[in-house]
Amino acid sequence: MSKIKVVELWGGPGSGKSTTAAGLFARLKVEEPPAGGPKRSVELVTEHAKEITWWLAHLAEGRPTAVAVRRALSTRQAVLFGEQWTRLARLEGQVDVAISDSPLWLCTHYSDPDLYPREHWRAIVAAHYAHRLDVAHVWVRRVKSYETRGRNESEEQARAVDAALRPIWQEAPGLHLEVPGDASAPEAILRALGGWIDGATS
Repeated sequence: MSKIKVVELWGGPGSGKSTTAAGLFARLKVEEPPAGGPKRSVELVTEHAKEITWWLAHLAEGRPTAVAVRRALSTRQAVLFGEQWTRLARLEGQVDVAISDSPLWLCTHYSDPDLYPREHWRAIVAAHYAHRLDVAHVWVRRVKSYETRGRNESEEQARAVDAALRPIWQEAPGLHLEVPGDASAPEAILRALGGWIDGATS
């Protein structure tokens, strides 16, 4: 079975990952492949951690403390990793391309290092990628105003996450691309990676 091709969107909170993922997914679904090429089979893989953030906010009547949410997520990275991996793994052999706004590598940053040593996570994630996935890592550069709803970080904290994730993104094996986090991002990704994406259907 050939590896599923995954376009993973990277960046700190509010950089435009989810918006870019949705836009790219929509473009790939509605556009016809190059002349004579087979129809693409594409799915969107959403971020489990953000769903938990919204759910905790709902349970707290819209007023969870950001510190409590971050702590809850950092101590549950094994669960988050398992769920995020399941969302990808169940697509193997079913679709050609997956678009994800939550790279598996994020657990190496967000996990509590006292509970989950980061070198341990790096070994686990690298093994999953090497054997199961063909990945393009797309850095979404922060250019738009920061939206606080659905976030656990201030804008300053989100920019600090950008800085912390950048070297992890650079070291992740696979293709690398950087795009602005605005409406032009899906087109920029297609221009740069269109041949690689369509190679998944050959």
